[in-house]
Amino acid sequence: MSHIVDTIKKITPLKKYEGDLITKHFVAEEKAADEIFVEVGDIPRYVYFLSSGIVKGFQYGENGKLIVEHLLGSGYFFTSHESFINQTASPETYQAVTDCRVFKISWFNAEILSEQTEFWQLLVNKVMNDILVCKMERIQDFQFLTATERYLKLLENQPDLAARVSVNDLASYLGIEPPSLSRIRKQVAI
Repeated sequence: MSHIVDTIKKITPLKKYEGDLITKHFVAEEKAADEIFVEVGDIPRYVYFLSSGIVKGFQYGENGKLIVEHLLGSGYFFTSHESFINQTASPETYQAVTDCRVFKISWFNAEILSEQTEFWQLLVNKVMNDILVCKMERIQDFQFLTATERYLKLLENQPDLAARVSVNDLASYLGIEPPSLSRIRKQVAI
């Protein structure tokens, strides 16, 4: 449990009692590869902190095509954030790509932390800001980088994802077709 407390301490200062509340309200959980955290249409019950493993967030587009919007490695908070905050149906699914270890907090316990601590709102603001920055960067990448440049950027910033995620999921995340990703991988390896 100290991993979640140490991570939050890097984001915002914590008083001792706040660290104790984190330990009290976050619950450790293991998920096997392919298990679902949040299903499209469900009201998200938890926010998760990914301690180890890889998670993908996706929706289905036209003709049932899977569109991967999020690929997360360890050290990130995730859920269908807007749906969690408003307690509305999730437009996306979050699924374990690999075996995962997470720490989760329920909506009810998140509300308790919000009422009883100073750090919680600072943490929520930081996480939401990071999500916004990430989304803006992805939009810019799609506007200004070629498919090869997007792949090289992923290799540089998140090599674990490039090595452990299926070609289909990786191609979807990068906005290209799997055969194109295979060609790019061959070109980059030369």
